[in-house]
Amino acid sequence: MSLASKYGDRELVKGLGIYKDMRLDAMPPEYRARFLSRPHEFFVDPFCVEGNLYFIGNREIGCYLIDSGDGLIVIDTGYEFTAGQLFNSIWMLGFDPRNIKHVFHTHNHNDHIAATNLIVKMSGARTYMSEVDGKAMVESMTAKPSMRYAAIGAPSIKFVPDVYTHDEESFTIGNTTITCYDTPGHSRGCQSFVFNVEGHDGKTYTAGIHGGLGILSLHKEFMEAEGYYSARDEFFAQLRKVVDLPVDIYLGSHTLQGNMMEKLEKRKADPNGPNPFIDPTEWKKMINTAWVQAMQLIDDEENGNTPEWQKKMYADILKQSGNSK
Repeated sequence: MSLASKYGDRELVKGLGIYKDMRLDAMPPEYRARFLSRPHEFFVDPFCVEGNLYFIGNREIGCYLIDSGDGLIVIDTGYEFTAGQLFNSIWMLGFDPRNIKHVFHTHNHNDHIAATNLIVKMSGARTYMSEVDGKAMVESMTAKPSMRYAAIGAPSIKFVPDVYTHDEESFTIGNTTITCYDTPGHSRGCQSFVFNVEGHDGKTYTAGIHGGLGILSLHKEFMEAEGYYSARDEFFAQLRKVVDLPVDIYLGSHTLQGNMMEKLEKRKADPNGPNPFIDPTEWKKMINTAWVQAMQLIDDEENGNTPEWQKKMYADILKQSGNSK
Protein backbone atom coordinates (compact mmCIF):
# COMPACT_ATOMS: atom_id res chain seq x y z
CA MET A 1 0.00 0.00 0.00
CA SER A 2 1.35 3.45 -0.89
CA LEU A 3 1.78 6.12 1.74
CA ALA A 4 -0.89 8.22 0.06
CA SER A 5 -3.48 5.46 -0.23
CA LYS A 6 -3.52 4.84 3.53
CA TYR A 7 -5.41 8.11 3.94
CA GLY A 8 -8.31 7.00 1.72
CA ASP A 9 -9.48 7.47 -1.84
CA ARG A 10 -7.72 9.70 -4.33
CA GLU A 11 -10.56 12.21 -4.04
CA LEU A 12 -12.35 13.13 -0.84
CA VAL A 13 -15.56 13.85 -2.75
CA LYS A 14 -15.74 11.46 -5.69
CA GLY A 15 -16.77 12.96 -8.99
CA LEU A 16 -16.66 16.55 -7.75
CA GLY A 17 -13.46 17.44 -9.54
CA ILE A 18 -10.73 19.88 -8.55
CA TYR A 19 -9.28 23.25 -9.54
CA LYS A 20 -6.48 21.93 -11.75
CA ASP A 21 -4.43 25.15 -11.90
CA MET A 22 -4.73 26.00 -8.20
CA ARG A 23 -1.39 26.44 -6.37
CA LEU A 24 -1.55 25.12 -2.80
CA ASP A 25 2.18 24.63 -2.30
CA ALA A 26 4.55 27.46 -1.36
CA MET A 27 5.45 30.28 -3.75
CA PRO A 28 7.93 29.27 -6.48
CA PRO A 29 11.35 30.89 -5.80
CA GLU A 30 11.19 33.48 -8.60
CA TYR A 31 7.67 34.55 -7.67
CA ARG A 32 8.58 34.81 -3.99
CA ALA A 33 11.70 36.86 -4.76
CA ARG A 34 9.66 39.33 -6.81
CA PHE A 35 7.01 39.66 -4.11
CA LEU A 36 9.59 40.30 -1.39
CA SER A 37 11.59 42.81 -3.42
CA ARG A 38 8.71 44.60 -5.18
CA PRO A 39 5.58 44.24 -3.05
CA HIS A 40 4.06 47.37 -4.59
CA GLU A 41 3.53 45.36 -7.78
CA PHE A 42 1.20 43.07 -5.83
CA PHE A 43 -1.06 45.82 -4.51
CA VAL A 44 -4.76 45.39 -5.25
CA ASP A 45 -7.37 48.09 -4.88
CA PRO A 46 -9.62 46.96 -2.02
CA PHE A 47 -13.12 45.86 -2.90
CA CYS A 48 -16.40 44.69 -1.45
CA VAL A 49 -16.81 40.92 -1.65
CA GLU A 50 -20.46 41.13 -0.61
CA GLY A 51 -22.45 43.28 1.79
CA ASN A 52 -20.36 44.12 4.84
CA LEU A 53 -17.37 41.96 3.82
CA TYR A 54 -14.32 43.46 2.09
CA PHE A 55 -11.00 42.29 0.64
CA ILE A 56 -8.01 44.29 1.95
CA GLY A 57 -5.15 41.95 1.04
CA ASN A 58 -2.85 41.85 -1.98
CA ARG A 59 -2.19 39.46 -4.86
CA GLU A 60 -0.48 37.01 -2.50
CA ILE A 61 -2.09 37.22 0.95
CA GLY A 62 -5.82 37.22 1.63
CA CYS A 63 -6.84 39.71 4.36
CA TYR A 64 -10.44 40.65 5.07
CA LEU A 65 -12.43 43.41 6.75
CA ILE A 66 -15.90 43.01 8.25
CA ASP A 67 -18.05 45.98 9.24
CA SER A 68 -19.87 44.48 12.22
CA GLY A 69 -21.83 47.62 13.04
CA ASP A 70 -19.98 47.58 16.37
CA GLY A 71 -16.41 48.16 15.26
CA LEU A 72 -14.33 46.70 12.45
CA ILE A 73 -13.08 43.10 12.38
CA VAL A 74 -9.95 42.07 10.47
CA ILE A 75 -9.07 38.49 9.53
CA ASP A 76 -5.29 38.03 9.02
CA THR A 77 -2.98 41.00 8.58
CA GLY A 78 -0.26 39.93 6.12
CA TYR A 79 3.43 40.78 6.13
CA GLU A 80 4.94 43.68 8.08
CA PHE A 81 6.28 45.23 4.87
CA THR A 82 2.78 45.34 3.34
CA ALA A 83 1.18 46.93 6.42
CA GLY A 84 1.09 50.30 4.67
CA GLN A 85 -0.92 48.75 1.86
CA LEU A 86 -3.31 47.22 4.39
CA PHE A 87 -3.97 50.54 6.13
CA ASN A 88 -4.29 52.34 2.81
CA SER A 89 -6.86 49.77 1.64
CA ILE A 90 -8.98 50.36 4.72
CA TRP A 91 -8.89 54.13 4.20
CA MET A 92 -9.74 53.69 0.51
CA LEU A 93 -12.90 51.82 1.47
CA GLY A 94 -13.97 54.77 3.61
CA PHE A 95 -13.19 53.17 6.96
CA ASP A 96 -10.79 54.31 9.68
CA PRO A 97 -8.17 51.75 10.84
CA ARG A 98 -8.45 53.29 14.31
CA ASN A 99 -11.91 51.67 14.48
CA ILE A 100 -10.54 48.13 14.16
CA LYS A 101 -11.68 46.43 17.36
CA HIS A 102 -10.94 42.74 16.72
CA VAL A 103 -8.24 40.88 14.77
CA PHE A 104 -8.63 37.13 14.12
CA HIS A 105 -5.72 35.00 12.86
CA THR A 106 -6.03 31.73 10.98
CA HIS A 107 -2.57 30.63 12.17
CA ASN A 108 0.72 31.96 13.48
CA HIS A 109 2.83 32.11 10.29
CA ASN A 110 4.46 35.49 9.72
CA ASP A 111 2.68 36.16 6.42
CA HIS A 112 -0.65 36.22 8.30
CA ILE A 113 0.27 38.02 11.54
CA ALA A 114 3.05 40.50 10.87
CA ALA A 115 1.00 43.72 10.71
CA THR A 116 -1.04 42.95 13.83
CA ASN A 117 1.18 44.84 16.29
CA LEU A 118 0.85 47.96 14.16
CA ILE A 119 -2.95 47.65 14.19
CA VAL A 120 -2.97 47.19 17.96
CA LYS A 121 -0.78 50.27 18.44
CA MET A 122 -3.16 52.30 16.28
CA SER A 123 -6.52 51.07 17.53
CA GLY A 124 -6.04 48.95 20.66
CA ALA A 125 -7.77 46.03 18.94
CA ARG A 126 -8.22 42.70 20.71
CA THR A 127 -6.31 39.84 19.09
CA TYR A 128 -7.51 36.26 18.63
CA MET A 129 -5.61 33.07 17.80
CA SER A 130 -6.01 29.37 18.55
CA GLU A 131 -4.55 28.34 21.88
CA VAL A 132 -2.14 25.92 20.20
CA ASP A 133 -0.66 28.43 17.73
CA GLY A 134 -0.93 31.37 20.12
CA LYS A 135 1.00 29.66 22.89
CA ALA A 136 3.59 28.43 20.38
CA MET A 137 4.10 32.04 19.26
CA VAL A 138 4.52 33.20 22.86
CA GLU A 139 6.91 30.32 23.54
CA SER A 140 8.97 31.24 20.48
CA MET A 141 9.70 34.68 21.95
CA THR A 142 12.20 33.16 24.35
CA ALA A 143 12.98 29.78 22.76
CA LYS A 144 16.14 28.95 20.83
CA PRO A 145 15.59 29.51 17.08
CA SER A 146 14.55 26.35 15.26
CA MET A 147 12.52 25.16 12.30
CA ARG A 148 9.53 24.71 14.63
CA TYR A 149 9.36 28.48 15.05
CA ALA A 150 10.87 29.64 11.74
CA ALA A 151 7.52 30.33 10.06
CA ILE A 152 6.40 32.63 12.88
CA GLY A 153 9.03 35.19 11.97
CA ALA A 154 10.97 37.95 13.71
CA PRO A 155 10.48 38.93 17.38
CA SER A 156 9.15 42.37 16.42
CA ILE A 157 5.96 40.95 14.90
CA LYS A 158 5.04 38.59 17.73
CA PHE A 159 2.42 39.32 20.36
CA VAL A 160 0.51 37.66 23.18
CA PRO A 161 -3.06 37.06 21.93
CA ASP A 162 -5.80 38.55 24.06
CA VAL A 163 -8.09 35.61 23.37
CA TYR A 164 -7.17 31.97 22.78
CA THR A 165 -9.79 30.39 20.53
CA HIS A 166 -10.96 26.78 20.49
CA ASP A 167 -12.70 24.33 18.19
CA GLU A 168 -16.32 25.23 17.40
CA GLU A 169 -16.18 28.28 19.66
CA SER A 170 -18.23 31.25 18.44
CA PHE A 171 -17.86 34.98 18.96
CA THR A 172 -20.67 37.45 18.31
CA ILE A 173 -19.51 40.99 17.54
CA GLY A 174 -22.22 43.41 16.45
CA ASN A 175 -24.08 41.83 13.54
CA THR A 176 -21.42 39.14 12.94
CA THR A 177 -20.95 35.71 14.54
CA ILE A 178 -17.62 34.02 13.81
CA THR A 179 -17.24 30.31 14.51
CA CYS A 180 -13.75 28.82 14.76
CA TYR A 181 -12.84 25.31 13.60
CA ASP A 182 -9.57 23.56 14.36
CA THR A 183 -8.01 22.61 11.01
CA PRO A 184 -4.39 21.58 11.78
CA GLY A 185 -1.78 20.24 9.39
CA HIS A 186 -0.47 23.45 7.85
CA SER A 187 0.38 24.49 11.41
CA ARG A 188 -0.35 22.68 14.64
CA GLY A 189 -3.02 25.15 15.66
CA CYS A 190 -4.37 26.33 12.33
CA GLN A 191 -8.02 27.37 12.37
CA SER A 192 -10.71 28.15 9.83
CA PHE A 193 -13.54 30.64 10.32
CA VAL A 194 -17.16 30.61 9.20
CA PHE A 195 -19.34 33.70 9.66
CA ASN A 196 -22.50 35.40 8.43
CA VAL A 197 -22.45 38.20 5.85
CA GLU A 198 -25.28 40.67 5.43
CA GLY A 199 -25.73 40.89 1.66
CA HIS A 200 -26.66 43.89 -0.44
CA ASP A 201 -29.81 42.05 -1.49
CA GLY A 202 -31.03 41.70 2.09
CA LYS A 203 -30.09 38.02 2.25
CA THR A 204 -27.73 36.54 4.82
CA TYR A 205 -24.83 34.51 3.40
CA THR A 206 -22.24 32.30 5.06
CA ALA A 207 -18.60 33.06 4.33
CA GLY A 208 -15.74 30.73 5.13
CA ILE A 209 -11.96 31.05 5.15
CA HIS A 210 -9.90 27.89 5.46
CA GLY A 211 -6.72 28.85 7.22
CA GLY A 212 -4.47 26.02 6.11
CA LEU A 213 -4.92 24.42 2.69
CA GLY A 214 -1.21 24.96 1.98
CA ILE A 215 0.53 21.59 1.64
CA LEU A 216 4.16 22.67 2.11
CA SER A 217 4.11 21.48 5.72
CA LEU A 218 3.29 17.92 4.57
CA HIS A 219 6.69 17.46 2.92
CA LYS A 220 8.66 14.77 4.77
CA GLU A 221 11.70 16.96 5.45
CA PHE A 222 9.53 19.71 6.89
CA MET A 223 7.71 17.31 9.21
CA GLU A 224 11.07 15.98 10.39
CA ALA A 225 12.61 19.43 10.84
CA GLU A 226 9.60 20.69 12.81
CA GLY A 227 9.09 17.45 14.70
CA TYR A 228 5.50 17.59 13.44
CA TYR A 229 5.14 13.95 12.46
CA SER A 230 1.35 13.93 12.72
CA ALA A 231 0.92 16.76 10.16
CA ARG A 232 -0.39 14.50 7.39
CA ASP A 233 -2.77 12.57 9.62
CA GLU A 234 -4.18 15.81 11.03
CA PHE A 235 -4.41 17.47 7.61
CA PHE A 236 -6.51 14.73 6.04
CA ALA A 237 -8.65 14.36 9.18
CA GLN A 238 -9.54 18.06 9.28
CA LEU A 239 -10.45 18.10 5.58
CA ARG A 240 -12.93 15.30 6.26
CA LYS A 241 -14.26 17.24 9.23
CA VAL A 242 -15.02 20.55 7.47
CA VAL A 243 -15.79 19.50 3.89
CA ASP A 244 -19.57 19.60 4.41
CA LEU A 245 -19.77 22.97 6.15
CA PRO A 246 -22.44 25.07 4.38
CA VAL A 247 -20.42 27.95 2.91
CA ASP A 248 -21.73 30.35 0.25
CA ILE A 249 -18.63 32.56 -0.09
CA TYR A 250 -15.19 30.95 -0.11
CA LEU A 251 -12.34 33.24 0.96
CA GLY A 252 -8.74 32.36 0.13
CA SER A 253 -6.20 32.76 2.93
CA HIS A 254 -3.89 33.25 -0.03
CA THR A 255 -5.38 35.21 -2.90
CA LEU A 256 -4.67 32.57 -5.53
CA GLN A 257 -6.52 30.02 -3.40
CA GLY A 258 -10.02 30.75 -4.52
CA ASN A 259 -9.22 32.74 -7.67
CA MET A 260 -10.07 36.01 -5.94
CA MET A 261 -8.66 38.17 -8.74
CA GLU A 262 -10.42 36.21 -11.47
CA LYS A 263 -13.74 36.65 -9.69
CA LEU A 264 -13.08 40.36 -9.32
CA GLU A 265 -12.50 40.66 -13.07
CA LYS A 266 -15.76 38.81 -13.75
CA ARG A 267 -17.62 41.23 -11.53
CA LYS A 268 -16.05 44.24 -13.28
CA ALA A 269 -17.05 42.80 -16.65
CA ASP A 270 -20.67 42.31 -15.54
CA PRO A 271 -21.33 44.56 -12.52
CA ASN A 272 -25.08 43.97 -12.66
CA GLY A 273 -24.85 40.21 -13.02
CA PRO A 274 -24.65 37.49 -10.35
CA ASN A 275 -21.91 38.00 -7.78
CA PRO A 276 -19.12 35.54 -8.75
CA PHE A 277 -17.93 35.43 -5.12
CA ILE A 278 -21.17 33.70 -4.13
CA ASP A 279 -20.79 30.03 -5.05
CA PRO A 280 -22.07 27.38 -2.61
CA THR A 281 -20.07 24.65 -4.40
CA GLU A 282 -16.63 26.25 -4.09
CA TRP A 283 -15.81 25.44 -0.45
CA LYS A 284 -16.23 21.71 -1.02
CA LYS A 285 -14.31 21.82 -4.32
CA MET A 286 -11.40 23.67 -2.69
CA ILE A 287 -11.26 21.07 0.09
CA ASN A 288 -11.29 18.35 -2.54
CA THR A 289 -8.48 20.11 -4.43
CA ALA A 290 -6.33 20.25 -1.30
CA TRP A 291 -6.95 16.55 -0.68
CA VAL A 292 -5.92 15.57 -4.21
CA GLN A 293 -2.82 17.78 -4.21
CA ALA A 294 -1.71 16.46 -0.83
CA MET A 295 -2.10 12.91 -2.10
CA GLN A 296 -0.03 13.81 -5.17
CA LEU A 297 2.71 15.40 -3.06
CA ILE A 298 3.05 12.20 -1.02
CA ASP A 299 3.02 10.02 -4.15
CA ASP A 300 5.67 12.19 -5.83
CA GLU A 301 7.85 12.04 -2.75
CA GLU A 302 7.45 8.29 -2.39
CA ASN A 303 8.29 7.66 -6.07
CA GLY A 304 11.11 10.19 -6.33
CA ASN A 305 9.11 12.51 -8.61
CA THR A 306 9.15 15.72 -6.55
CA PRO A 307 9.68 18.60 -9.04
CA GLU A 308 13.19 20.06 -8.98
CA TRP A 309 11.99 23.59 -8.23
CA GLN A 310 10.17 22.28 -5.17
CA LYS A 311 13.28 20.44 -3.97
CA LYS A 312 15.29 23.64 -4.31
CA MET A 313 12.65 25.66 -2.52
CA TYR A 314 12.46 23.17 0.35
CA ALA A 315 16.25 23.09 0.66
CA ASP A 316 16.48 26.90 0.68
CA ILE A 317 13.85 27.22 3.41
CA LEU A 318 15.49 24.54 5.53
CA LYS A 319 18.89 26.19 5.05
CA GLN A 320 17.59 29.59 6.11
CA SER A 321 16.22 28.07 9.31
CA GLY A 322 19.46 26.25 10.12
CA ASN A 323 18.04 22.81 9.38
CA SER A 324 19.81 21.94 6.13
CA LYS A 325 21.10 18.43 5.74
